Amino acid sequence: MRLRNRLARVASAEGVLAAALAGAVLVPPAIAERGPNLCLISRIIGRPCPACGMSRAWVAMAHGDLGRSFGWHPLGPFAYVLATLLVLRRYAPRPRP
Repeated sequence: MRLRNRLARVASAEGVLAAALAGAVLVPPAIAERGPNLCLISRIIGRPCPACGMSRAWVAMAHGDLGRSFGWHPLGPFAYVLATLLVLRRYAPRPRP
């Protein structure tokens, strides 16, 4: 496979989701909970945006804490499972006919 094709595959939406899932696994929950608020929208308007808490919900979900994940964002666990399924569909080995 040519380098250009490999780079395009990594830069795809599934590649970005795979990186986000890997980040959720690698970040310890304690750091995610105490970390700074990096949401630019909430910093500008002073109120939480619709996606605020999603990153922390993914970290909690990646570490098996479903209750805390729902506490951070009610759609967090669903988005995490959907992202996992999309990444698996793209990168899981397929049987050859």
